[in-house]
Amino acid sequence: MREWITEVNALLEDLSKRDLPFGFSLENNFVSEPSASADDLANFIAEYQLSPTLKDFYLSCGEINWSNVQNGYWIHPLEALKAWRQGGDVTRITGDLAGDVIVCGTTGCGGRFALRPATRKSYTCLHNQASTRPNRELYWMEQ
Repeated sequence: MREWITEVNALLEDLSKRDLPFGFSLENNFVSEPSASADDLANFIAEYQLSPTLKDFYLSCGEINWSNVQNGYWIHPLEALKAWRQGGDVTRITGDLAGDVIVCGTTGCGGRFALRPATRKSYTCLHNQASTRPNRELYWMEQ
């Protein structure tokens, strides 16, 4: 994965030097270096009973910001995941996939990448089916 991150960042740097008609500055696209310790990751994963593969991801990179890939893709750093209950993001989904979630990323078209505590499940992209409700719930459908 380290080789892939290096290659992607090199390509993004090359693109940032070109005069291309994108909505965001290409300097805003990056894959950051890991920022979480193995102990922090292990504790977070154990506390919420998440998939152990999350540890591999966050030991390889800190966050992904691809604002110019299609409508944009962002995978949040571990610090943001740890603060999700205090933050303003969605903490629960209703409908067919009802339950608590930890939002770990977003798309530029309103989609969310979410982890389901205690089930070790993750959802590749959940799309907002309705507007945000006052109690930070969304009705989402898995795509």
